[in-house]
Amino acid sequence: MRNTKLALGLFVLSTSPLADVSLFHRLPGATGDVAIHDEAGANPAVFPPALQGIQLLEIDFVGRTELEELRTDRPRLRSDLPGASRLSLPGQGGSLYHYRRDQSLGGAVFGWMFIGTDGRARSLYELQGTGASMDVDPIIARVGVAPSGSSFLFATTLAAGGDLFDLDIPSSTATLRTPQLAPQSFSLASLFLRETWGMGASASGVYRFGRTSGAEAELVPFPGAPTWFSGEVAVSGDGLVATTAAGTDPTMAHIFTFASTGVALQVTSTPTTLFAAGYLPEYLHGPFLALNFDGTCCAFVTNSGAREAFLAEGVGPLTTSTQLLTGDATYLDTLDEIGVLFFVRDALILAVGEMGLAPGQGVENLDIYRAETTGAASLQLQNLSLSSGVPTPPFFTKSTLQPDSIRLLPGGEQLLLLNRDQGGGELFLFDTSGANPIQLLNESKTVDFIEHAANGLLFSVRRDNLAETRDLFVADLNTPTVLTTLGSLPDTISFDRAATRDDGWIAFNVSDPLGAGDYLARVNVTTHRGRLLFQVPLLFGPAITWTASGKLAFSVGQVRDDKLVFTWPVGSKFQQIADAPTKVFVLPN
Repeated sequence: MRNTKLALGLFVLSTSPLADVSLFHRLPGATGDVAIHDEAGANPAVFPPALQGIQLLEIDFVGRTELEELRTDRPRLRSDLPGASRLSLPGQGGSLYHYRRDQSLGGAVFGWMFIGTDGRARSLYELQGTGASMDVDPIIARVGVAPSGSSFLFATTLAAGGDLFDLDIPSSTATLRTPQLAPQSFSLASLFLRETWGMGASASGVYRFGRTSGAEAELVPFPGAPTWFSGEVAVSGDGLVATTAAGTDPTMAHIFTFASTGVALQVTSTPTTLFAAGYLPEYLHGPFLALNFDGTCCAFVTNSGAREAFLAEGVGPLTTSTQLLTGDATYLDTLDEIGVLFFVRDALILAVGEMGLAPGQGVENLDIYRAETTGAASLQLQNLSLSSGVPTPPFFTKSTLQPDSIRLLPGGEQLLLLNRDQGGGELFLFDTSGANPIQLLNESKTVDFIEHAANGLLFSVRRDNLAETRDLFVADLNTPTVLTTLGSLPDTISFDRAATRDDGWIAFNVSDPLGAGDYLARVNVTTHRGRLLFQVPLLFGPAITWTASGKLAFSVGQVRDDKLVFTWPVGSKFQQIADAPTKVFVLPN
């Protein structure tokens, strides 16, 4: 039985167009009903049948790195739901959810839910659970998302058939791409989808398919008939070329590239042990495998004793050169850890340092370097971050950067790096073109909240000052060295649960674990205009979202699980969604 809906309302005149909000009506346990509410209460709530009595589950995507978290053509993992997560799709394209629904006669089905910018939740596709009780998730919930955000690729477990499904979100159509293949155990780091083709890899090889009606996945032919495949893939910037590792065994592997048709091309000439592609959550400070925009240059890391970075140029039927970048003739012998390989225009950017001592710490004592990809005879290495004080090779002086985080700013040519330091950390901006690094802040511990909207950046920094504050800043991406301070709060305060809008508005929660509740705020990063909804702390729901009419939807109450739902128009008073029950929270689009 659903929760009784309360006919409580507060009506405020608004000239904005009406829109819908999807809400999760809590039931006992971890389940709930999804309902679509008219934000003005003019129409009754709609309860999609497939989304009743569901449990929201975890989800992730292939190729996720902290480095590329702010890229607009990538999804973003959001962990703002109780016991679950969602993917915010590229281009403000809505959110993708994974769910379970128990069946009355036993067993369970598992599916995908999508909430678009219209705020309307809908089930995209479901599969029956597996196992003796038919209640084991058949879906590997790490997906490959197309850059447009309008489709994604998912795999099923061996027990469910070991298949690949190409799912088009607008039409809710899932195309089985492996109907003739034996069940495959597809790798968590191999599912990629581009506009014209897609791929997945297993222990038996790499499978690709064209994205046309009826097209089926086929095994990519590799020269030399390798018997071992890494199951990890990276894709070029234009999406037309991919790279992977294969060989006779993990210690005798080569780098290969391949396209949507034809035979794979062997890049390396000497087999060796190759390092991982380097995606989260398994690897920090990745990726460690990369292609340039058109797939003619490939960077990779070997893992035979010390880790070394290599650059192959002119990748094709005849690779023009493969060059060791980090050998003992160039770097101090203790600098044997590689991180963040990526290409910018005509250059490879890489971090070279030492392995962090703490588990999961990644690379430390590093510098950021630029390697020109203009041919072997003219290869040039430049130290961009200069913590060692040595700008050009050989780099025989120990580097000192200990990054807490490394992120590319939108645009892909500037790096924001927070350097841990016992005397107080520093926030740096590095221009990958080779300009000198710029210190934005000192006395900085962590960047623990960062959001992008329009042409602005909103982020918070936990400071290592006498006052021990957490400061909130906004920066224009045209002039990122100019920071405007929006607030300086005690470092017990944190910022989370963000919702962004194309016109520059970012809404977020201001959490006070030592106080009586939280605050809800919104800021426009283009105008620096913003405000708190209330000047007193309240118990807000776990998530917030912008509606299609430009209002902020949220839940709030005096008891942790008892919430009423409101919308907050920009420039006007908040309004209650009249027919929402009390045990409810917002599902972001």
